[in-house]
Amino acid sequence: MVTETHLEELDAGDVVVIGAGASGVLTSSALSAKGLEVTLIDRRGLAAEQSSHSHGYMHRGHIYQKPSPELVLALQTGADRWKDELTAVGVKPLNENAVVGFIHEHNAKVAAGAWREAGLQFGKAEAVPGVNHDALPFCYDTREQTYDFTAWFEAARSRHLGNVRTVQATATGLLRDDREIVGVRVDIGERTLVLRSRFVVLAAGTGNLDLVSTATTYRGRAMNRLSFMLVLAARGLPRLSLVSPENGTYGLFMVSRHTDEMDYWLVSNFVSYSDVSCTRNAAALWIRGVVRLMNMYTFALNDNYSPEWAIYPAAKGELRSNRNQIEKHTTENYRLNNVCVAAPTKLTLAPLLADDIAAHVLKHIMKAPPRASRPPVQGQSLDLVPETWTAQTLLLNGALHHLNADPMAGAECIQHPQIRQGF
Repeated sequence: MVTETHLEELDAGDVVVIGAGASGVLTSSALSAKGLEVTLIDRRGLAAEQSSHSHGYMHRGHIYQKPSPELVLALQTGADRWKDELTAVGVKPLNENAVVGFIHEHNAKVAAGAWREAGLQFGKAEAVPGVNHDALPFCYDTREQTYDFTAWFEAARSRHLGNVRTVQATATGLLRDDREIVGVRVDIGERTLVLRSRFVVLAAGTGNLDLVSTATTYRGRAMNRLSFMLVLAARGLPRLSLVSPENGTYGLFMVSRHTDEMDYWLVSNFVSYSDVSCTRNAAALWIRGVVRLMNMYTFALNDNYSPEWAIYPAAKGELRSNRNQIEKHTTENYRLNNVCVAAPTKLTLAPLLADDIAAHVLKHIMKAPPRASRPPVQGQSLDLVPETWTAQTLLLNGALHHLNADPMAGAECIQHPQIRQGF
């Protein structure tokens, strides 16, 4: 298949990387360090999409009751790499420890045995502020830290992207000739043009699938999933980093953020939906389940706090051979010669993913023909996108309780623009 275009063509160097989240930034840096000319593009800016709705939790393997040795090694290595990265730019952890909690003693013992066998550090947790220990009685402390990555992304401009051309642009399609991608169609401001390079890396999260679909009908292992994040805001909400990985708690996951004016909890779980278009019905269904769990296992929603709240969609693009099994970071080429789609299963693994992609791309570039002479695309600084939770409009506590009590209240209670309009 040959894709014809009569658009203006600009040179983007050896590699175009689409997506300026953590994986895109680190991959661009690793490629540049190998002497390649790299152009990094994103439609919104640094740290958008999946990177902006991360808990910032550095997983080391404790959330899995029977983690494989390979996965534990990868997570340990990735967490140590991030610790060095963040320390180097002066970013301190928000929480030094995390808590993994269980409702069933048997599950707790099985997990502890598996962690011990895998060499993971942990100990019995004392009383965790804000948590109902009668309902969640078996808790362990782990050495898993949580971070706000905003300052790291700001420092990445010079630390990782000093020799990378960055462009605020929307990629709308891949131009294909046989098994080669010969260009990326982009919108830059009011202009539509084609960026030419010898290799294309897709690190655009849920956007990867739409882009690949412009060049091939082969879907491969791609999965786009939609979940949500609940934001609670109240003075006095305690510092917390807690995961409960059991099915009975639906993987309840809570991490706190704190400012001088307010204390926040960011709450999610492992419930997700296959349709990434956001609807009030899906949001209402999700939040009712989470509120039920919060009332069972925490005190955050009681009258002592009466938190204000918000909910927003948190979509994720994945590559999975088995939708029920977590894997190490993975890539996909969709049977195309010069494309690599990047999908870290966890933020923790992004540094390792970047190394693997850079090594793969370099092997291809060494065999690829030289670039044709074209005018270069002009670089520009990418805006820094703040964490998504900081931009939410908070609603009164009473609306949250009303939503939980009345299944038909979703339309009245959920008023966030993203929920009303979809993505």
